[in-house]
Amino acid sequence: MNKLNQSLILCFLFILSAGCSDESVVTEEQQQVQILWSDTVTPYTKLALWQQSRVYDAGHVLMLPMEYAFKIAPNPVMQSDFHQLFANYLHNYDDASTNDFYRFQFNYAALRYLNYIAPSNWSTDNHALFNKLKADFIHVWYEKPQSNHGISGDGREEIVAWKYNNRGNTNRNFKRATIDIEFYGFAILAEIISITQKQEKTVEQRLLSSQALVTNVFKQEVSYTSTGWLYQPGQWQDNIDYLYAGYYVAEPDLSYSMVEGIATDSSHSHRMPLWLTSLKNAYPEFSEENLYFDELIQGFKEQFINVVLVPSSDDFYGPRMTNYMDGHNGVYRYRYHDDPDLKLGYEEYNLSGTLFISFYPFLYDERISREFAQLAFPLPQETIELYQGLGATKNYEDLISFPNYFNNGFAELYSIIAEKMY
Repeated sequence: MNKLNQSLILCFLFILSAGCSDESVVTEEQQQVQILWSDTVTPYTKLALWQQSRVYDAGHVLMLPMEYAFKIAPNPVMQSDFHQLFANYLHNYDDASTNDFYRFQFNYAALRYLNYIAPSNWSTDNHALFNKLKADFIHVWYEKPQSNHGISGDGREEIVAWKYNNRGNTNRNFKRATIDIEFYGFAILAEIISITQKQEKTVEQRLLSSQALVTNVFKQEVSYTSTGWLYQPGQWQDNIDYLYAGYYVAEPDLSYSMVEGIATDSSHSHRMPLWLTSLKNAYPEFSEENLYFDELIQGFKEQFINVVLVPSSDDFYGPRMTNYMDGHNGVYRYRYHDDPDLKLGYEEYNLSGTLFISFYPFLYDERISREFAQLAFPLPQETIELYQGLGATKNYEDLISFPNYFNNGFAELYSIIAEKMY
């Protein structure tokens, strides 16, 4: 199908989805979104994204398009892609990744999808999916034996509680670091509580107790700065991924160069805005805890924008990020792989490609949106090479592999949506 016919069909579909009033005139930008969406999101959501090889990335890539389809510019045609995706997930739930962390990432997206839809409008499938997601969380959080750097427990919450109660009581800092599956557990817990409250049902006491623990964890682990705050600065400094942060170029045969008190990396930290939003919304509006997490969102925003985000300039086309949340820009994950075709580690600004799959736009700030608004695609080759990080992605889904992602319309669609997020 040529682009002209495709554009006309998409324009017609958009008008149908928007209604028949005079206000349903389709702008050039809306047509562009429709075309890019049909080339990227629609075929991507038709894949079995819950499977092991795809589930990790899907939990990142889909979050911003989903926000656009349900909240920024509600559109039944776009929403139908997610309705079908999560209906397929329900009916193939037994085929989901067996990796708890990977599955939690996708389940978080599924719960946010359910939260976009008023529970009063849920279908039988929606209720069934929620029950499966909740049961999965309860099993991993409270029942399934877990371990992390020598810490064991019956359920992930026991490990979280051990870390909370043993501050400064380990021979390795990173043993106490909150890891991704725990953060996702915090956010999933919050979404389950929010949805249960919307259904006007009673939240189980153990879920409320976990919610209180999570809030206390943040109050203990957040360290305030002159601009915002950092989560557990120094906690990762003796972990192998951080041991070469004192260098700025990943040359062969480097020895350790630890940076005392270093903050978490800016790539993994991109999920924080949405996690905090979920935690905030699980508490009653204007309650002490609700306001606390709102303040954390604002502080994280200022830390990111004033310390980490590097605006596009004459020196480099496109926004960049320092590699660490305290503004340090040294090497991250040195020799994380054995591939001779890739860089030996993430060098200065090499985590910047994460911006284009990140949750940073969920900070809803004009300064972030402005950086995406001024981009023109296709991007310069120099920009793409930096955004690729270590190099071209291998053995990943073609639609979201690097550099394909920056050339096939996905990154462009993301940029257009991110521009609207303020």
